[in-house]
Amino acid sequence: MKPTWKNDPKKYELMSKPFENEDEAKKALTAFMNDVSKLRTKHKIADILVVAKDSFKSPDDPEKIMEFMVHTQHGHAINGIVLSTYLNEKMKAQHNELIEKFKV
Repeated sequence: MKPTWKNDPKKYELMSKPFENEDEAKKALTAFMNDVSKLRTKHKIADILVVAKDSFKSPDDPEKIMEFMVHTQHGHAINGIVLSTYLNEKMKAQHNELIEKFKV
């Protein structure tokens, strides 16, 4: 199945701006994960794995950016490792393809 979405550098730049603080980041991520859970039910997807990376400004120094990563898995617990292994292999292949494109 081919995805119908595409990379959008302008959207990525906009979305890469850090949250003002950790609480804003947590609220946004919690809302996102809740939406994912609702969509999973709506579309009857048995197993999903979501990994997210984001950032917020440090409370001690607004010039310092704090990054974090989280994940959640919905469905049968034993399938989490299957999903992550599949994802890892696919991402490695995409990464290698991209590297090959830029080799001189």
